Amino acid sequence: MEKELKYNTGIYIIENKINGKKYVGSAINLTKRLNEHKRDLRKNRHSNRHLQNAWDKYGEENFVFKPILYCDNKNLLFFEQRAINTYGFENLYNLSPTAGNNLGVKFTEEAKKKIGEKNKGRRHTEESRKKIGEKSKGRPSGMKGKKHTEETKQKMSEKRRGENHPNYGKHFSNELRKKISESLKGKIPWMKGKTHTEESLKKLSEKLKGRIPWNKGKTGVYAEEFLKKLSEVHKGKTPWNKGKTGIYSEETLKKISEKLKGKKLSEEARQKLSEKFKGRTPWIKGKTHTEEARKKMSKSQTGRKQSEETKKKISEKNRGENHPLYGKHLSDEYKRKISEGNKGKYISDEQKKKISEANKGKHLSDEHKRKISESLRGENHPSYGKHYTEEERQKI
Repeated sequence: MEKELKYNTGIYIIENKINGKKYVGSAINLTKRLNEHKRDLRKNRHSNRHLQNAWDKYGEENFVFKPILYCDNKNLLFFEQRAINTYGFENLYNLSPTAGNNLGVKFTEEAKKKIGEKNKGRRHTEESRKKIGEKSKGRPSGMKGKKHTEETKQKMSEKRRGENHPNYGKHFSNELRKKISESLKGKIPWMKGKTHTEESLKKLSEKLKGRIPWNKGKTGVYAEEFLKKLSEVHKGKTPWNKGKTGIYSEETLKKISEKLKGKKLSEEARQKLSEKFKGRTPWIKGKTHTEEARKKMSKSQTGRKQSEETKKKISEKNRGENHPLYGKHLSDEYKRKISEGNKGKYISDEQKKKISEANKGKHLSDEHKRKISESLRGENHPSYGKHYTEEERQKI
């Protein structure tokens, strides 16, 4: 086999000269295939564990590589099977009694590792990919019409979790991301326009129960550059749930509320949010809540009480220049609206008592008194230019 063969397609054997046991194979290029066998056996990485063990035991000098039949491509498997049947499977190193088929063959972990190492770094050329694509056109998928069992799905899921995932710890380069993006352009997402059935949603929910999100409690998972890109991509886009109501069920809303109870944002997180929203126009600016929405908001707040600590924090936050109305003067129209809105409203005795208790022991500073006095002078006084009737004076 050291010299080039005139006819290079056919059936070959690798024979053990000590016990006569053989390995039968077929190849389009016999020279290349036999050289591959030699290389893998010499490097102790052959995929056939029986042949490798025999090679290690008897040594290279006790094996002969030779073609036994030349034929055209389309008859390779036919003559390979004839050779297997002639020699008898029990007298061969082959892992399967069927030519060109590894069905039923179970590889050891060591063999799998060797195969993996052997194939590392190998890539199909563009020409090769094109040929595979053309060859596979029109062929039905092997799983078409079939479904994996729950047990199989579970095994597949377990196998790819954490460090076992092929992309674990990897970071895609900008070039690769660009290629992926280009390849997906113009393709319609398979779920576009579709919705999950109630049964499907229930299954998804059950499947994810108890799982801890991979990024829970982690910070710095995404690079600043990536976060900036995400922000740029979503700028100007309308949120999918904007202006929609009834998307979440009462049960879901209750769960979300329970989950968020007691959670507090860190000072760092608050500062970041503050910086992020600076200069942005509030989405509710210029809009008014419907009566139904106000009623719901009022109902949701009924019975809720803020702790003394929370009240103190709100008070400290809104003092002096931090107050939203600091340095502002309400227009006459706005004052009139406030007046109209408060008409007929009375503070209950219980509320008066609470206000009185809250103000006990509090003293206004001289500076504060002076400011109040200055703010109520002349035209700024609420009673400026008004004349009370005898009836009004009597009531006062």
